[in-house]
Amino acid sequence: MTLYRRTLLQAGAAVLAAPAIVRADSARSFKVGAVVPMTTGQAIEGKSHLDGFKLFLDQTSWTPGGRKIELVVADDEMKPPVGLQKTRRLVENDKVDCIIGPVSSGVALAMADYLKQSGTMWICSGAGVAGLTREKRAPYLFRTSCSTWQTNHPMGEWAPDHLGRTAILMASDYSGGRDTMAEFRQPFVAKGGSVAREIYPPLGTKDFSAYFADLKAQKADFLYAFFTGADSIAFVQQYEQFGLKQVLPLSGPGFLTDPELLDAMGPAALGVTTCLHYSSALDTEVNKRFVAGFKAATGRRPSFSSEYGYVVAQVLAAALEKGGGNFADNDRFAEALIGVNLEAPRGPFRFDPVTHNVVNSAYILKVEQRNGVIDNQVLQTYRDVTDPGVNG
Repeated sequence: MTLYRRTLLQAGAAVLAAPAIVRADSARSFKVGAVVPMTTGQAIEGKSHLDGFKLFLDQTSWTPGGRKIELVVADDEMKPPVGLQKTRRLVENDKVDCIIGPVSSGVALAMADYLKQSGTMWICSGAGVAGLTREKRAPYLFRTSCSTWQTNHPMGEWAPDHLGRTAILMASDYSGGRDTMAEFRQPFVAKGGSVAREIYPPLGTKDFSAYFADLKAQKADFLYAFFTGADSIAFVQQYEQFGLKQVLPLSGPGFLTDPELLDAMGPAALGVTTCLHYSSALDTEVNKRFVAGFKAATGRRPSFSSEYGYVVAQVLAAALEKGGGNFADNDRFAEALIGVNLEAPRGPFRFDPVTHNVVNSAYILKVEQRNGVIDNQVLQTYRDVTDPGVNG
């Protein structure tokens, strides 16, 4: 949905390749390849991501800057080898101009080297693993979602003063879960906190009872947890059913109580505190229009993943408008992206010119019921939260 036409210098296998040469042709469509889960427990996020993306483009008749956008979707099944295979197919067979997604950090890490070596423009609109914009930083890699640092470091600083100084950590056992816990642990311990225990159930766990059995006996002030999609619903509901919420208050990054999952979670989510770049309850005109538009289009309230999709469309359209639908090469396209500065549903949005990671606000949230609606209400705002990059 941006611009720039690229004739990719293919190098067969993922060997060292020269930066992709771009031949912009505003007469043809601009092809976006979306790598997202469509058939697993995280398919909720994949669908919401695409719904947000399509909503923004529907508002511009799919021709921002006069360039027709074509979307090609690939189901990564939340499996790194599948994600890499589908990415290669999008680049080499479908000849996409830009990759967006994925949701999974594991899939993103599997894609990273190939996309860098092939010189493909990649707007990471989901995965938060910090290393993407640190050790694996690339000239044509931008992140519009957020890094794990941005959603966990603020909570690590906030928690000792508001939740307590002893925590139990619990997350899905994959790169995103491990990264999340590390990003929370560092500032939490630095402010005098301590971690009593860490627990990592497999991704896709449906029954958490075996992990809950001895939590009541643990001497801790709260539990910090990271799960997404269907895993989140099961975890939050079972946590209350086991009577743990009153004994061990529940907290985590905001993906745990994604707005789109709150209806399924019901009262079990009440009182959970989190940190995230977005809440559907944000009281801004841009967010109110986004929420109303998303509800009208889908019948659902938007999630963080819906906002991810909407924002990557906003960003690509902004760069497209700036370039008049035409770019001579990826370097010019990257320059246009670096200059993007806009008001998103989450609030002010811009890129760090060095890391190409998003700079935006982070919100400390609490699930509350107001006027019969359960949502994440803002307790505190951290503005201009910038991932520290390789020095973090």
